[in-house]
Amino acid sequence: MALPEAEKLCAESVAPKAPLSGEGRMGVTSGGDFESGVKLTFTMGSGGGDPGAAYDRCVRARAGQGPSRPYYTVPRGRG
Repeated sequence: MALPEAEKLCAESVAPKAPLSGEGRMGVTSGGDFESGVKLTFTMGSGGGDPGAAYDRCVRARAGQGPSRPYYTVPRGRG
């Protein structure tokens, strides 16, 4: 894989994720029945390690060489 592609993909994969998100619904159907539902998503994160080290390992594995810049200098939202 080309280095710029690997850097972008790896930066996205090690970026911090929201730990918890969800949605809920509640209502009454036209037949008078009550309906409700809850959906929760848990993200455990990147394992609690150093995201810079994970980024470096990821880029090396995908591109066969080290990144052109450290993870902490990659602009957020763009690899």
